[in-house]
Amino acid sequence: MQALERCTAFLNLKDVSPELPAAKASVNPLDLCRVHLAAFLSETVACNIEDAFKSILWPNNISSGDLAVVLPKLRPGMKANEVAADLMRKVRI
Repeated sequence: MQALERCTAFLNLKDVSPELPAAKASVNPLDLCRVHLAAFLSETVACNIEDAFKSILWPNNISSGDLAVVLPKLRPGMKANEVAADLMRKVRI
């Protein structure tokens, strides 16, 4: 974990270690990104951080690092376009 902290020091993260039991950043560094994205999503759309973490899918090509978010998993019962519209409204810069 110390090596991971050294490698990510330039990101100015408050806490490098994942807060979720499902995340294993020491074994899979991509989980670090997934945890921070899940935290952002859970705060932004007011959902559970565990649900947000589960909604983030692995990339098809690991070298690209592209993550996908299954929007209906963030808010079960809502349509993807409704969740997307809410997310876009809250993230506008």
